Amino acid sequence: QFSKRCLPRGARLRPPTIPSALVAIAGAPLTLQHSARTPFAGLAPIGAKMIGKLWGLPMMLVRIGVLFQWLVGFAMGWTSWRWGACTVAALFVLRAGVKFLTRTARSEHGDVEPSHASKQAGAPGRPRDRCGNAVHVQDRDLDWFASEVSRIHAVELCKASKYVPPIGTVASIRSALALLRGQAAEMGAVSACSGMACEEPVDDVLLARFLVATNFEAARSLELLKKYMAFRRDLGGWVAPKQDCFRTGAFIVPFEDRLGRPVFFIRLKYIDTSVPIEEIRRTFRTIVDSIIVHLLRRRQGASRSNPLEQYLCVVDVEGAVAQNISLALIKMLVQETTGYYPDRVQEILVLGANSKVHMFWRMAKPMVHPRTRKKLGILAHEEGISTLQRLIDRRVLPTTYGGDAPAFESPARSTRLADLAGAIVAEVHGEGAGQPPPPRPPRTELQTTRRPRTPRP
Repeated sequence: QFSKRCLPRGARLRPPTIPSALVAIAGAPLTLQHSARTPFAGLAPIGAKMIGKLWGLPMMLVRIGVLFQWLVGFAMGWTSWRWGACTVAALFVLRAGVKFLTRTARSEHGDVEPSHASKQAGAPGRPRDRCGNAVHVQDRDLDWFASEVSRIHAVELCKASKYVPPIGTVASIRSALALLRGQAAEMGAVSACSGMACEEPVDDVLLARFLVATNFEAARSLELLKKYMAFRRDLGGWVAPKQDCFRTGAFIVPFEDRLGRPVFFIRLKYIDTSVPIEEIRRTFRTIVDSIIVHLLRRRQGASRSNPLEQYLCVVDVEGAVAQNISLALIKMLVQETTGYYPDRVQEILVLGANSKVHMFWRMAKPMVHPRTRKKLGILAHEEGISTLQRLIDRRVLPTTYGGDAPAFESPARSTRLADLAGAIVAEVHGEGAGQPPPPRPPRTELQTTRRPRTPRP
């Protein structure tokens, strides 16, 4: 049809040659042959569909390549086989361009495309996820995902070191993940928690965290999954904040770091140990659940920079006294982070450490898991400031921590939830409704996130 409209009246098309017929059979859409006068008229649409399926190109791009070969070939007066070669070259260029643009867009967001199954909102047996897509890593990304899981298990926080998993670790993680997927499907585990217009799907991210916590043992990971779902069932879903639970301002989650990890500040000087420990436990659960919901709402596939959706914990001990800390508090935090929220925290920084902090650490160290000990960095004030400047964008980091943003408001003078618990918690619980979400710093690649240990005084 294109030739009838564009060629001069009375012009006749040349009969097809053997090279053009071979190219058409191979799959190139030679619309030059799309004419009733030629014996190969039916090969063009068949070839277009074949090449579109094999290369994953939409038909619009195929038609653009066909149009390109028509325009160039008609202007240059090429013969049939040159037009066919021009079509193949144009489609190669288009395919490379589409792959480059897709890869660039994914790298800017730091995400991996979710699987086709997670995009099917109405798939039978799987309810529509109301808060972020369930992450089911595709086969082409499983080696990368298993390597990241191995790195997180080894507590290798320095990506610049180009961590190489031990021999056989990637294969064992892949097999354990496949086994755990099947077991979770058999028990009908689709959603681990729901509420606040958000569901936590039982997907590869959740299962991989349990595998890390159990040293890649599928049987123990399944037991941990059952325990977590029972924990959520007993709580009735997410832990919602009670009135005045954030009044002390000890726990605050204001922003994310450069890797997309929410930053959980624990300001020790505002903790009142005279408050019942169960009330502090509920406040802690509310904060961690807010972090989980925040990450689920922002999910766009498996993140390249934060694949297991973990957070950074910063414990500020500046100005704290002995009345602000107790063994019961440390025991509660250890129980929650290891028993009910395993491997949610990726790194722990203790700022402004003094001799009292080291004394309490010596008492609490036997209760802490060996991998948790590797996550912990006890830093002096100056070293802690430089570490935070490296991890967090200065535009959102408060001036008290070496950044350019205003300092945190004092809890005694604050009434807004964003000042008492942080912008991320306020946005999750509706105070930021109608307002843009808290700023997300650009995900630049860090040269290092490990820091030298400060010797005890």
